[in-house]
Amino acid sequence: APVGRRFHRIPDSLALRGPCLATRSLLPGLSPMGDFLRKNARTPHIGYFAGAGGIYRVATNCPEILTALGTTFSPVGNGSYAPVVGMRFWVDPETAAAPPWPRPYIRGWDNLIYASFAPGNFAIIDLHGRRISGRFTPEMASDIRHWSRVILPMMLSLMAGAMGIIELHCACLADGERGLLLSGQTRSGKSTLALALASLGLGFLSDDRILCWREGSKLRAWTALTDLKLRPEALRWFKHWGQSRTAGIEDHDNELRLEPESLSGITRPRHCRPAAIFFLEPSDSVQLELTEISRTEAEARLESGLLAESAQIAEQQSNLLSMLSRLSLYKVRYGADPWKVAHGILSCFRKRQAKPLNRRYLRLLVDSQLAPRTLRSRLEPQTASLKSRHNPDSRVDAVARFLPGEHHETLAIMDRTVTLESNSADIVRRLRRLTSIYSSSPGKPVSFHWRIIVQPDLVPDTLAFRRLTFSDPGIRFAQFGQRNFCAVDIRQRRALAFLTETMANDEVTLTTPFLDSLFCMCSASLGLLPLFSTCVGLQGKGILILGNPGNGKTTASYILSKCGIDLLADEGTFLEHDGQNLRAWGGFWPIAFRADASRFFPELETKAKPFAYHNFAYFHLDQGALHNPASSSVTPVACVFLERFASSKIRLSPIKAADRLRRLSESLLFEEDRRFRPQQLTVLEMLASLPGYRIEYGVDPADAAILIRRLLIRHAWDDQPLRPQGRLNASATPVNQG
Repeated sequence: APVGRRFHRIPDSLALRGPCLATRSLLPGLSPMGDFLRKNARTPHIGYFAGAGGIYRVATNCPEILTALGTTFSPVGNGSYAPVVGMRFWVDPETAAAPPWPRPYIRGWDNLIYASFAPGNFAIIDLHGRRISGRFTPEMASDIRHWSRVILPMMLSLMAGAMGIIELHCACLADGERGLLLSGQTRSGKSTLALALASLGLGFLSDDRILCWREGSKLRAWTALTDLKLRPEALRWFKHWGQSRTAGIEDHDNELRLEPESLSGITRPRHCRPAAIFFLEPSDSVQLELTEISRTEAEARLESGLLAESAQIAEQQSNLLSMLSRLSLYKVRYGADPWKVAHGILSCFRKRQAKPLNRRYLRLLVDSQLAPRTLRSRLEPQTASLKSRHNPDSRVDAVARFLPGEHHETLAIMDRTVTLESNSADIVRRLRRLTSIYSSSPGKPVSFHWRIIVQPDLVPDTLAFRRLTFSDPGIRFAQFGQRNFCAVDIRQRRALAFLTETMANDEVTLTTPFLDSLFCMCSASLGLLPLFSTCVGLQGKGILILGNPGNGKTTASYILSKCGIDLLADEGTFLEHDGQNLRAWGGFWPIAFRADASRFFPELETKAKPFAYHNFAYFHLDQGALHNPASSSVTPVACVFLERFASSKIRLSPIKAADRLRRLSESLLFEEDRRFRPQQLTVLEMLASLPGYRIEYGVDPADAAILIRRLLIRHAWDDQPLRPQGRLNASATPVNQG
């Protein structure tokens, strides 16, 4: 059904100077595709919060999200602040999801990181712009605990490097303002020892991750309210909490999660000033052994737990590592129970606070105060395990930002050059085949760079997805189920996409809606104006066929293609002004017919491929089956607007210039950023200056096809007498679908 229209006045600074003043007050509101990029999504609720590294500004349409932010950060009112991070979260009331929530899925490339928390719940993190933009369902938006314990900590972890913060793979406890950090590999006992130390009177900040940054000449550490995670066997050391399985204990895949602040006697401060780092090394050969280590070794150990970053950010973080290496540094080898080790670490930490420890005193502390005589300890000499302070190769690329794409290809698309990078030779082959309909463009500068990565399916995927999109200025992104997405940075002219093997191997779904969505989101940056239109051509001249869905555009165009007319574009025509003339291009994706079209075109059963999306079923017909020279552009000579069921008889009537401009403005595929409005208006004005017609007809699109063919021949040969080269028999091909 037709959707409502809204028009917005264009600022004079953006309006083009030209004879058609009407375009200065016209720009598309809602197109036939609706607000495809969700550019008009309102986020009126604003909040300011203090957290790690500074002030965060949050905009949303859901007050529950601000409540969740208030449990993670400290609200600071609505004063005048210069935020270090901007967040924008829009909740779509028309989508739904339900817990239990799946594990988050995080992938990225350079400055863009995609974070998916469930289908319909996803965000893009722009490291260069220090901003986070996301779209969520009402169910997840109202889950305050999930926000404070999972979503926000994960977003901060990914944004930390761009904010001048370093996230350490450490547990953190506080004795007043002084912080004690426990560093170690996974399963080294950080969580168990952290809980034991918290039971001995230290404040519990975190058992796994801690954010550190420079504040003046000192370091500051801060943490979100994440859960404490324990292996089930660790509960035997905490029988006073574990026997009843109360106090907020949850079992997640053989991993127990607790809210430490809910346990009796545990306090939960949010920040401290780090004073000492203890590096844990479980060992079967020693009960307890405390050893001072060198600054170089400490830096190497800390860096091995950091996320991979760009060279610039890694260098900035190396300065923070240098400051951390000036703290008290100890290696802890142990095989004793966590209570004895916790007593030893705490005694060492507090003795260090009272006075500096020399090597002899440290030996005595370990031997005489920490454990029975059966415990063995020895002091090892300091070592330097690295030749250089900075070793980025030791970092973990957990979000695949720096995953190499060993396959490269240069693609020619609509007289533009797009470079493709992928880890899949099959993806490169398929895109090379799809774009082979366009002639090559040697010597053309690169217009865009695409990076498409294929990864194995971690969970079964049936591709029963719904395409969901969102955007912020300069950034737009789309989700196709939780693990398939594409994101476009139009300012840097780069696009990132991750696919599961299931989607990559499904040629129909890969092409539409995935690759066509990716191209459409890049089209404005390529200097193209997308219209919701089909396009037919003959000997370099073309007619655009427009109208709301269901008016027979595709069917009429297909009928024309069977009579020697080229079908260049289906439901998406891309126009450009090349400096002198208009040119119209068609996409590289197949033509889409509704499912009942096979009743009228039986050949679709064998030539086309079935495709289901959301609640709709289609046939996809590859353009190669039409035998059309679709690689070339055409010069538009007229526009035709179809109005099906408007009249029992076929009626052709011209459209006045002002009405043509209005109709064309309503037919833009989707609303674009303001920066593209001048180029849009240039094309719209030129297109509106062409002849425009309204075709009213009854049921059969073949009736409209007859008139369109006559118009094309007339305008293609400058109003020369009609010389039909074939006969369209409308009665022989009755069609009652659009």
